[in-house]
Amino acid sequence: MSLSKQLSEKAKELYAIIIIAVVVFGAVSYFIKDINLASVSTLLVIIIMILWVHNDDIDKIKKELDINGNENKRSKGYKRRK
Repeated sequence: MSLSKQLSEKAKELYAIIIIAVVVFGAVSYFIKDINLASVSTLLVIIIMILWVHNDDIDKIKKELDINGNENKRSKGYKRRK
């Protein structure tokens, strides 16, 4: 995958997080009249969304490593020694 496609996907994810954060902030501030509490809860939602989006990257890294944490050398073209 080229770098521009990766960047455009990250930008789409970032826009989605921003839109969700604005909607959540509006809903929370409507129900909770304290603006500080609404902003803190919105920040928590943003952090959870960012971690949720980047969980796919963590899964990709885990696939590149063995169960023991060693590099999977077969995927890099090395031959296994007997």
